[in-house]
Amino acid sequence: MTRLRAKVLLIIMSCCLSIALLSGCTSSASSEQEGNAEAVTVELATEPNTMEAGRAGKLVANVTGLAKQEGAQVTFELRRPDNKGLPEFIEAEADGDGRFTAEATPEVQGSYTVYIHLYQDELHVTKMKKLEVQ
Repeated sequence: MTRLRAKVLLIIMSCCLSIALLSGCTSSASSEQEGNAEAVTVELATEPNTMEAGRAGKLVANVTGLAKQEGAQVTFELRRPDNKGLPEFIEAEADGDGRFTAEATPEVQGSYTVYIHLYQDELHVTKMKKLEVQ
């Protein structure tokens, strides 16, 4: 019975050591990604320069500070000026050189809050911007 306990104890210790090692690797990868998050900047632009209620236009996110552009994805989250109802989520397309665009038709005039979500691997950066619609 003592040998069995010794084997069980050895297996438990091996599992604990493996978990500790994996946790260490995950922490360093996460902190590396967090460092990248601080360097990321996102600017919001529109085409045309002035968006009008009920008219289609483009939302443009210009992203800088990423270590690499491959695999990056952007989603625009539009919140109405009155903040009522659910936000609208619009997937953007990469145009190259950190530029992401999406078609949008704001329904009403006013100051929209736009959250720009940037995803790349495990990195998720969110930037809040204002959009004035005439």
